[in-house]
Amino acid sequence: MKIMLVCGHGYNDPGAVSGKYNERDFIREHVVDTVAKYLKLAGHKVATYGKGQDMYQDSDYGYGRVDQYNYGIFWVKNQGYDVCVEFHLDASNNKEVDGGHVIIGAGLEPDNIDIGIQKAIEKHVDDLHGISKRDDLFHPRIAKEIGLNYRLVELGFITNKGDIDYILKHGDAFCKDIADAINGKEIVIKKKVKKAPKKEVKKPVAKKPSKKVSSIKYTHRVKKGDSLWLIATNNKLTVDQLKKLNGLKDNLIYEGQVLKLKK
Repeated sequence: MKIMLVCGHGYNDPGAVSGKYNERDFIREHVVDTVAKYLKLAGHKVATYGKGQDMYQDSDYGYGRVDQYNYGIFWVKNQGYDVCVEFHLDASNNKEVDGGHVIIGAGLEPDNIDIGIQKAIEKHVDDLHGISKRDDLFHPRIAKEIGLNYRLVELGFITNKGDIDYILKHGDAFCKDIADAINGKEIVIKKKVKKAPKKEVKKPVAKKPSKKVSSIKYTHRVKKGDSLWLIATNNKLTVDQLKKLNGLKDNLIYEGQVLKLKK
């Protein structure tokens, strides 16, 4: 099965924000890669929509254009993906509100993937109000119109500490259950039996001295489309490490800003 996984929001849109977390970076750091990992183990062809992009903005740009199938959700359909799952986090002024749900286009009947993901949500973070059928959201409505097997998944509330702490602590199990739902059955992980390494006797070889050229980057100048998550990932840092190095209290950066990458 050819599967497209999508992280909600992107570019300079962080989505919902609560405390030190924002929706855009949280999904990219803690969810999508784990779901993809398990689906690949099941033998599926899995792709993640550009992490530095925002499928909604791309779709909105392409909507109505003659070449709209080069953009966003229209491009996903044109590439022949069998299934598309877009991940988000909900938000509320009431920090006690928790739980998640699956959203599909109005008038559609939930399929086994929708039902399976909803059960995973109920198991891990509680059910908000079941599977929703809506046409007021762009992607669920467009997906229905173009015949793409799509659902938007609200994994929980970024404004609820319990939901976020749970995903941070038990995210692997949560993502595994979501992958199982997309796969249609439990993905069995085969344990590899390690073979004892063969003993080899190697003759000592005289090493020629070589000059080492340092390729370590110490700074990064922010360019258009950059986010703290993208810069941190490209330089093998966490967002928190990058913020600490630069004394940042939030995730806001600006074009031309120079960020430290090393102490």
